[in-house]
Order: sequence, then C-alpha cells, then structure tokens
Amino acid sequence: KIHYNQKEYKESLSALRDALSVAKAARLLNSKMVTDIRNLLSLATEMVAKSKDDGAPPE
Repeated sequence: KIHYNQKEYKESLSALRDALSVAKAARLLNSKMVTDIRNLLSLATEMVAKSKDDGAPPE
C-alpha cells in the first residue's frame, strides 16, 4: 500500500502556488497554461482536504 502524507501534499501545493505566481508576474505563460496550473492547484487542494490522518491517499 502506497502512503501519501500531508507534508508532501502541502509541499506540492506550495510549489504550484509559486509556479502560478511566477507565471502571473512574468506574464510568460498564455492564459490556458495559467488555467491549467489553477486546475492542478484546485485538484491538489482537494487531495489535501481528503487525505486521511494515517496518510492514506484519497479514494
């Protein structure tokens, strides 16, 4: 059984937020790419919210 922990999820969320901030600030990415990053951030946020105390991945 593969275990995911909240620390890893939160590090991933932080990295995605940083990527989105850089994209907005530099305006190097087109709007579709910014939308894709936002969608990933939303999905990752849901995973963190659903992750169990024992580190089990969301079903």
